[in-house]
Amino acid sequence: MNKKIVVVLVGLTILILGLYVASPFVQKALLYPREDPLPLFGIQNQDFNDHKIVVEVFDSHNRSILKEEFLVYPRTSATCPKTLRLKIDRWSEYTFRVTLDDKITETHTTKIHLLKAIAIIIYYKGSEDYPIYIIEGFLE
Repeated sequence: MNKKIVVVLVGLTILILGLYVASPFVQKALLYPREDPLPLFGIQNQDFNDHKIVVEVFDSHNRSILKEEFLVYPRTSATCPKTLRLKIDRWSEYTFRVTLDDKITETHTTKIHLLKAIAIIIYYKGSEDYPIYIIEGFLE
């Protein structure tokens, strides 16, 4: 094969991959220029008690890539920003393991997107059946 053709094909491949990786950033900049970046997750304590929340994020090979501990007071919230890896990698699935007061654990598996965030809602209200709700939502 001609050397020029190989160089052009490699250049086009790099350009296409670069555009694909950059597309969420461009999409956010064009559609939501004044919006702050969405966090990786947010925690809302809807209960009337303080709670210790531990959020651990695992990659598709079940390796821990993030572990954060929060003390969330009644009717308050906390957030965790996306790392650069999580801003760029939107192909892999990640598992969120949320532990409430070292007692109750819930998990949620999803793909990460620049325009999507995970909401973790703590809602005891006297019932320990389902105190942790994990939902995901896109910026609209």
